[in-house]
Amino acid sequence: MITILVEEKSVEAQILGQLQQLDGSQKQQVLDYIHGISHAAKPVGITGPEFKELIESLNFAPEDLQEIQAAIEEYEEVVDPDDIPSADNW
Repeated sequence: MITILVEEKSVEAQILGQLQQLDGSQKQQVLDYIHGISHAAKPVGITGPEFKELIESLNFAPEDLQEIQAAIEEYEEVVDPDDIPSADNW
């Protein structure tokens, strides 16, 4: 654990050292980049159980709900990033 903390401080020190050498425009680019990667790491959407609750609130026929529930349970933990359509294709 101490090694990780030392490594993190070393990385932060290196980043700060490099950042101090940049002009204002370049610093803004770095900030924009950091915002981009920090937002990209956060998943968008709802969980399977939340989706199931939403569907149940829409008053589907019981047999349709059973089919939806089976699909949710089958694919709840499966994510293939290559199979996710881009928002541009919607």
